[in-house]
Amino acid sequence: MIIWNRRLTTYAENQMSRKYITIWINGESWLEHRWVWTQAHGPIPDGYVIHHINHDSRDNRLENLELMEQNEHKRHHANYSINDQGVLVKICTTCGETKPVDTGFYINRNSAIGGVIPQCIECDNKRCRENYRKRMAVA
Repeated sequence: MIIWNRRLTTYAENQMSRKYITIWINGESWLEHRWVWTQAHGPIPDGYVIHHINHDSRDNRLENLELMEQNEHKRHHANYSINDQGVLVKICTTCGETKPVDTGFYINRNSAIGGVIPQCIECDNKRCRENYRKRMAVA
């Protein structure tokens, strides 16, 4: 007999809050989407995650779940893609333009995981100039 309970759990991930449903089955805690996948397909291989196709982390229907390599999953959620010329590109969170990662974005080498900042170089420079003007106006 399977005994289970269900609740909503919030995880902090890269400074964003994501909500997942946690279930307890026979005293063992599972994230519901991982349990659903495991029941249908078996264990999740190392280096892979379960992705919610419609981006609703509470929609744990099997048809909304897919197995995805962890690095591919990170790129997917960071607005990375490869254009027709084979260049890695990213969408700027400020202006919405798609630009090459290597020339259009600053790389944050000081963070623990590294990575590309969300704004393109032009938008980040504009943000810095505006912040500088605000500080000078107060002084």
